[in-house]
Amino acid sequence: LRAGYVRRVVKDFNSHYPDRTLLVITGRDKELHRQIEKDPAWESDNCRLIGWTHDMPSLIMASDIVITKAGGSTVMECVSAKKPLIINKIIPGQEEGNAELVERYKLGQIAQKSSEIITAIDDIYKDYVSYTQRLATFAKPDAAEKIIDFIAKRLD
Repeated sequence: LRAGYVRRVVKDFNSHYPDRTLLVITGRDKELHRQIEKDPAWESDNCRLIGWTHDMPSLIMASDIVITKAGGSTVMECVSAKKPLIINKIIPGQEEGNAELVERYKLGQIAQKSSEIITAIDDIYKDYVSYTQRLATFAKPDAAEKIIDFIAKRLD
């Protein structure tokens, strides 16, 4: 994602949701972070810019909706947290399957153009309970414990 795309999403978000907070997490992309940070149009009371963080699970849990690329870790973290997703970037290969999962089971929406993001947010908020109910059917918060139990039984 480039800074122009992020600026458009932030501008649209601010005009449609002045009472909500948008977190923009640039991760390890220091150049994108720098470009956004130096832009005077970025400054907003309801937007926060975050770089690399180890606190993604907490940030996802604190969110209503997560806008993200279709990476496996983030998609599964959102499913586990029962947070609807908006997939805004799909890298060919594995991420196509992740996006297909989100779309097929209505766990979120795909909106790759900045102009589609607000419509996707509106659509999810209109039917938020249904999204979270569908996500709950896929969430397996005890999966790691079940895997450990399975392995432990095999090692006995």
